Amino acid sequence: MLVHTHWDSDDIYGAMAVYKALKPKDVANDKVFLTLGPWYHGQAINDGSSFSALRFNSDTSLWFRREILRPFLDRYLKDEAPATAISPVAAFETGTNTWQRLEGWPAGCEWNCAIHPTNLYLNQGLQLSFNPPQPALAPFDEYISDPATPVPYRVRAASPEHNRPTWPQWLVDDRREMSGRPDVLTFKTAVLSEPLKIGGQPTTDLSASTNGTDSDWIVKLIDVYPEEVAEQPSVGGNQLMIGADIFRGHATARAWRNPYPSSRISRSSTASSRCRRRIMSSFPDIASWFRPSRHASLCMTVIRNPSPPIFSRPNPPITARPFSASTTRRAQRALWNCLSSPDHEY
Repeated sequence: MLVHTHWDSDDIYGAMAVYKALKPKDVANDKVFLTLGPWYHGQAINDGSSFSALRFNSDTSLWFRREILRPFLDRYLKDEAPATAISPVAAFETGTNTWQRLEGWPAGCEWNCAIHPTNLYLNQGLQLSFNPPQPALAPFDEYISDPATPVPYRVRAASPEHNRPTWPQWLVDDRREMSGRPDVLTFKTAVLSEPLKIGGQPTTDLSASTNGTDSDWIVKLIDVYPEEVAEQPSVGGNQLMIGADIFRGHATARAWRNPYPSSRISRSSTASSRCRRRIMSSFPDIASWFRPSRHASLCMTVIRNPSPPIFSRPNPPITARPFSASTTRRAQRALWNCLSSPDHEY
């Protein structure tokens, strides 16, 4: 049994990577089991009724240990254990705060649900929409990224993380301070009129340009709470990060500089007229409902040295080559809402 924790600040990729490697070999669907819980690293063995400001209305960790883990261990470790039906997948859905017993992952619901991949588009006016952008309107949004004023990953003031008891909580910190900065682009849906479920591994497909030499792009999927939440006033207006990932660009600095003959690229000092690159990556797996009266926002930023350092620290550490002030500079970045145009080709 593999246990994936939704906000795991230590290893958010490992369990799902192993599951996806092994599950295709489980042809009878009775050897590889998966649990997705709303926890920090290791919270499955602690109290699971809350996580920072989040309240789940029950002890999710205790339910997992009683209803999933103990029957599983009894079945495979005890002689003459009673036959117990164990679902191949147990997933806790944030938003509805309910456990789902599923036949596989990803899944739309418990039984006989079709999965429909759905596109969300970056639109004009920093809008996030299920409708594709109109080609006749402004094709990009841009901003300035300056290493002298880096975008923090936690609310200031920060201190050495591993000396603080709040380290496991940083993935669920309120993101309002970061999303309001001028060097962060935030695309937001209209207020939802009906529930929106995301289950599985969302994929992001960016079209980006810069007049710098390289870029790392940080992409976050945010659940924006209403300004007033009657049952829990302390979370009013909260911006909860549902998923995020770092899209690496610094390894392809040559491609940013001149990937095509100059005759095919319109050049100037602005990011909007520099060559574009297509950057694709996926978030960690998600099981979440966006409730009515909320927004789904996609926050995008560029960080030259991504934080926290744990995500950029190679193994072994002696191979690290940290960026220095001499290799970073203020640069203009642009995100495009269409994939091709006469002057910008892939």
